[in-house]
Amino acid sequence: MIKMQFSGSSYSFENALALHQQGLLDQALDRYLAILENEPHHAECIHLLGVIAMQKNQSAVAVDLIEQAIALRPQESAYHFNLANALVALNNYESAIVSFSDALQLRPLDGASLIGKGNALLMLGCFEDALKCYDQALIASPDNAHIYCNRAHALEKLQLLQMALSDLKKAVDLAPDYAEAWNNMGNVLLALQKIPEAILSFDRAIDLQPHLAQAYSNRGNALKQLKQPEAAVASFNKAIELLPHYPEALSNRGIALQEWGDYVAAIDSFNQAIALQPDYAQAYCNRSVAELAARQFEAALESCNRAIQLDSKMADAYCNRGNAERGLKHLQSALASYQKAIELQPTLASAYCNMGVAYKELQMLDAAIHCFDHAIALDTDYVDAYWNKALTLLLGGNFQLGWRLHEYRWNLQKFSSPIRHFDQPLWLGHIPLLGKTIFLHSEQGMGDTLQFCRYVQMVAELGAKVILEVPAPLLVLLQQLKGVDQLIAHGCVVPDFDVHCPLMSLPLAFGTHLNNIPSPNPYLFSNAEKKTFWKQKIQTKYPKTVGIVWRGSALHNNDANRSIHPTLMLSYLPAGFNYVCLQKELTPLDFDVLQNTPSVQYFSDEIKDFSDTAALCDLMDAVITIDTSVAHLSAAMGRPTYVLLPHAPDWRWLLGRDDSPWYNSIRLYRQKIDWDWHPVLQQLCNDLLQERLP
Repeated sequence: MIKMQFSGSSYSFENALALHQQGLLDQALDRYLAILENEPHHAECIHLLGVIAMQKNQSAVAVDLIEQAIALRPQESAYHFNLANALVALNNYESAIVSFSDALQLRPLDGASLIGKGNALLMLGCFEDALKCYDQALIASPDNAHIYCNRAHALEKLQLLQMALSDLKKAVDLAPDYAEAWNNMGNVLLALQKIPEAILSFDRAIDLQPHLAQAYSNRGNALKQLKQPEAAVASFNKAIELLPHYPEALSNRGIALQEWGDYVAAIDSFNQAIALQPDYAQAYCNRSVAELAARQFEAALESCNRAIQLDSKMADAYCNRGNAERGLKHLQSALASYQKAIELQPTLASAYCNMGVAYKELQMLDAAIHCFDHAIALDTDYVDAYWNKALTLLLGGNFQLGWRLHEYRWNLQKFSSPIRHFDQPLWLGHIPLLGKTIFLHSEQGMGDTLQFCRYVQMVAELGAKVILEVPAPLLVLLQQLKGVDQLIAHGCVVPDFDVHCPLMSLPLAFGTHLNNIPSPNPYLFSNAEKKTFWKQKIQTKYPKTVGIVWRGSALHNNDANRSIHPTLMLSYLPAGFNYVCLQKELTPLDFDVLQNTPSVQYFSDEIKDFSDTAALCDLMDAVITIDTSVAHLSAAMGRPTYVLLPHAPDWRWLLGRDDSPWYNSIRLYRQKIDWDWHPVLQQLCNDLLQERLP
């Protein structure tokens, strides 16, 4: 008997279904439509047309068709299940949960619906409800690795990391080739700070699925935490190669590049992430960190404001905005930003620490100390908070506690002088030195060495043989320093010694306070032959000769605040004096200004090292300088020295005084307003004219 090929026949539907199951979607679709021409209320055809629409990524069409099928046959749990999946594809998780629940009312132990509902709840942040779904799903399917993997995700979000790790181990035990589970396990291990294990887990995921971009990206995050930014960047690059439109990997690569010190490339990587996802608030926030590191404060402020527009609850963005405002010297605004960050996240220690720095720059030292203490209470290992507290205490003259906390400098992530490790013990005054050899090594800048080498003679007087290591440009100058038995340059082989001490730890070793600072009188001296050489080179038209320094090293993190534009400084210097530029390093701008200012002599190419600078200083009737190494050199030689200080000075100059307990020959000129040098230079000019030399 030949069956008729009309739309309602079972043969025709079975044929359409077979085509569908073979993946011949277009042919199956034509058959389903042919059936519906004669039987428009064929619910299963309508439902399967919806399934085909889902398979063709036409989720909105799928929702419409499956809802029509449900209206015809509301008791079909599969219809509700597929409707829920179509809604998930449209990111309509609330409606999807309703549809999964409808499916479960019809089939209470349907594992697929329980998993789907759990996943939708997970996407909505309903982690505890998601767990309940996964728990029920495991009752129905106790050996389902996917359920354990998904449940681990919910547990991770609830910060139940050990439980999440246990679930992921079960998942890979059940399915050893489950790459996603290995990848997720790496993330949990990373959160548990088990970084080498996390990398092994990511590597296993990559071995199983070499094109899993997420595993490369997560591996980059782990390498970043190991302080291996170069390797991290390579891992992020591989993730982006596999998945070019991967904004999270681009943003994380930007963080690694920033930590590597390549701020330009970091900002470019953040920009790429933002181009792909313009509402990516975290990328804007991350970009601001690189812009801050590059001292692009205006750009950083704009990035933070954009992040806050997109996510007004992002505490880190407010904290970074405060840092940008502080860089722009908008200190009251910075305080308000830090306060907002703290309101959003009361445990954000960095906001308290940064607020303390702002208060310090406002010279509100008690408020600053309170903030640092709060940061330390939240994070007892917060090195930056201890360090900034040390600088604030020293600035306020509290040397007793300040020197002790000053030792935290060795734990700073990017300290200018990394800690040096020796087998011999560190000497901080507790070991008798009689008959011993001590190795004293300089640290940080030239000025620090010049200021603290005054302690060398005190060490020698304790009966020690002193080996002193200094930067090469100071070698000739310090050959005559009292108390030195052997002077060596950085990089040379260090002779045998019994104990060692960094120069800037000597104030702690000797219990230095404001009333017992050693050697405020001259302790450095120029070379007679060099002094004769330079005296012949200096042209003198007037009785008095003044040395000037307006710029420090551009590498100094506070150089923008301490340096002065040469044209501005020179415009305030009164006539009637011989002027000599004492700077060795000159920028193109400096050369342009000097070439157009014949009244100022300069010898930058002929100054070989600090012994030349010392000879020049010794020939000056006064030295005018910003806070740089020449200030310490001139003052340590007892030369009249005018030091021009920014409103927020370095700790060693203290507050509220025009003299210094470190040097008897110094006079300090302080800004009253950030970046306003005019009143400072005017007062300096007046003092020069009145010949009020210190």
